[in-house]
Amino acid sequence: MPAVTREAFSDADALFNEITAPAMPWAMVCSIPTTDLTNRLERLRTFGCWLTKQMTAQAEAMGLMHVFKAEPSVVLPVVPGSLQGNEVAYSNLQLQHPDVIFVLHILPSKNSSEYNWMKSLSQRYGFVRQGVLLENADNYFSEVETDLTSVLANIAQWVERRLAELSFSKMESERAFGLKVTIRQQPQRAAAGDQNKATVTIGEGQPYRRATLADIERDTVIVLHERVAKHCEGTYVSPLHLEVTGFPATFTKWQVGGLFNDFSVTSVVLRENNAATVELGSKFQVVQAAERLNGLLIDTKHKLSVKPIHEEGKRQLER
Repeated sequence: MPAVTREAFSDADALFNEITAPAMPWAMVCSIPTTDLTNRLERLRTFGCWLTKQMTAQAEAMGLMHVFKAEPSVVLPVVPGSLQGNEVAYSNLQLQHPDVIFVLHILPSKNSSEYNWMKSLSQRYGFVRQGVLLENADNYFSEVETDLTSVLANIAQWVERRLAELSFSKMESERAFGLKVTIRQQPQRAAAGDQNKATVTIGEGQPYRRATLADIERDTVIVLHERVAKHCEGTYVSPLHLEVTGFPATFTKWQVGGLFNDFSVTSVVLRENNAATVELGSKFQVVQAAERLNGLLIDTKHKLSVKPIHEEGKRQLER
């Protein structure tokens, strides 16, 4: 094993042991030749454990909570060039390891068909995926031009985006595997003083997935903001919130937030019926954004509607 792996293990190991967030189950799909398969898989498993520890450390440095389990749930070999083999591998992951969220796919070469298969199959089954070339796995990224910190930062940002996509997914194929949090009372009798005890489950249907702290925080925000957006008597509405509609149905939360790039955006929450709640940094920005962006033509078919939710912002606009 290259010396870089031994040196890199120490700091990441220490941080990995300090983090107490629920760990994310993960798996590996390895598109590699069958020659010396057992030894190859063991070396790749070791690489996968090293990489996920580095990812955990980098995510922590970026203020993200991507904590991965120390070992993969399973390592699946696939013959290179076999679409059927890849379909079987991803299907088996979903059926036999429903708690797995992240898939590390070892790709045989640049521009291989496996890259596109990885993307489409992860989309089909609702996985967070990351591909790594076999040569980069063998040398632990020692020969790539980009420094390791930049590589890990790019991966961390992608994982965060993909987790958000799964949380907010509008795609029919992903709804059964979405990271939607629901709260339900435990069926067994709670102990004295625990009357409000509840369990957290992930997904609208089977299989349910174990929640990470990031999942719970994100989806709790969704629930709270959806309540804020309802114009019900007695419901608290923040003067920092805008109701945004009229954008394309394919827009992600980042694309909606990008419409407000001249303002300080605190949060963007996608809601049902192709609407969003956008929170800005001040009441002044809320009014200014509504004046500037309401009625904006995004394209020939989409006209943006940006309106304050709070009565204070509405009164400011009427002046």
